[in-house]
Amino acid sequence: GRLSQRVSSFGTAASSGADLNGMAVAAACATLRERLAPVAAGLLGMPVDEIGFARGEAYARSRPDLRVPFAKVC
Repeated sequence: GRLSQRVSSFGTAASSGADLNGMAVAAACATLRERLAPVAAGLLGMPVDEIGFARGEAYARSRPDLRVPFAKVC
C-alpha cells in the first residue's frame, strides 16, 4: 500500500527522548522527597512517614496546618 496508509508502531526519537527524560525527572523527584522528608519531619516535629509535599511546601499529613516552605527545608 501507499506509505501514507501504513501505521507505524514505532515512536519518534523525540518521543523516546521525552519518555526517558520524563522518567529521569520522576526518579530525581523521588530521590529529593526521600532526602527532604527527614529534614521536613524534624522542622515540623513529626515522623517522616507523616510528611507530604505539595504547592511548594512540606506538610504533616495528619496535621495539614503544620507546613514549611521548601526554601526552609532545603
